[in-house]
Amino acid sequence: MRFYVSDNHFGHFRIIQYCKRPYETAEQMDADMIAKWNAVVTNDDEVWHLGDFAMSYDHAKTIVPQLNGRKILILGNHDKSSQQMREIGFAEAHQSWKLKIGFKSVTLMHRPRPLTGYDAGKWLLHGHVHNHEPKVDLENKRINLSVEWWNYSPVPEIEIAKIIR
Repeated sequence: MRFYVSDNHFGHFRIIQYCKRPYETAEQMDADMIAKWNAVVTNDDEVWHLGDFAMSYDHAKTIVPQLNGRKILILGNHDKSSQQMREIGFAEAHQSWKLKIGFKSVTLMHRPRPLTGYDAGKWLLHGHVHNHEPKVDLENKRINLSVEWWNYSPVPEIEIAKIIR
């Protein structure tokens, strides 16, 4: 099974206040997000993380091994290089990626932007904007995968498929 998630910001205390997350400490937040991830993702699953995994490379190194599944990263503005992120346990790391969900083509990227050319009018899965922009923007065909909108847990592809059908 395939899952999607964005903007965990593991280890980032300030994100709690910035996004009004329901945690008192970064340690509490990390523990809850790890537990929620592992409650839905098995080691046979694939998770596409759409950026801003953790606030420090050293902290990311401690978190990645605790999470189930084959993890693929779309680089966010707080992530290190593709090579560094693969070294700590991501199977792949990309700037953006295109794939199909059902029969629909979707683009995965961290920062939302209008799709142009061949991709215009297709669906965009993104993060970066947290809960400061809508969860689903039907008019612009965007789905915001920031954890604040999805109970701090990876989203099964079947949920995305229901939205984009």
